[in-house]
Amino acid sequence: MDQQVIEKVLLAHVQEQRRARRWANFWRLTTLCLVIVAI
Repeated sequence: MDQQVIEKVLLAHVQEQRRARRWANFWRLTTLCLVIVAI
């Protein structure tokens, strides 16, 4: 495989993980707020 191709794949993977983590944090915060409001 070409070096550039590997770098592109790795970069895409890192960005995808970052996005997934951001969504996980968002849902955690949303759930926390809902629980606090429900109490």
